[in-house]
Amino acid sequence: NGGNAFVFNGISDNIQVINSSSLNFTNNNSITISYWLKHDNINLNKYFISKYSGNTNIGPAYSMGTGFTGNAYSWYQYNSNAIYGRDVRGSITMNDGNWHLFTSVLRNGINTSIYIDGILDSSVPFPSYTSIQNNLNLYFGCGANFEQFYEGKLDDIRIYNRALTQEEITYLATH
Repeated sequence: NGGNAFVFNGISDNIQVINSSSLNFTNNNSITISYWLKHDNINLNKYFISKYSGNTNIGPAYSMGTGFTGNAYSWYQYNSNAIYGRDVRGSITMNDGNWHLFTSVLRNGINTSIYIDGILDSSVPFPSYTSIQNNLNLYFGCGANFEQFYEGKLDDIRIYNRALTQEEITYLATH
């Protein structure tokens, strides 16, 4: 980890990936987004990954980051109304200067879960949906509204169009 990590300064650094159909989730797919991260600061309410306009009434979207206490946070919205979204907030602290594997799994019609270092941190029920797609770009290191910049490092970012199993997540965390 870390030799080629993306480094974000918490002020303006970000990476923008132009919208592509591969960044949208369709056909009732489950989803896994996984990456390594490292930071020393608390990073309250910051984004690691965002395909979200900053307005919950714009449409389907997703994002991952830290919550109001610096804990893990993951959010998926599958309709143009914010009531059709779910967030999950973990409790494991990640601001210890060590590398941590952050994995967000959305199991369509079952739940959305956060794993830290291969360990289930939190999970909430998630209803069935047909797609999470929009025309927005994908951002790393900030919210798509160019706010809430992350200070730290991201590495080995992976997006799957299926839910990884506990065994697969454990493997990623240990290899």
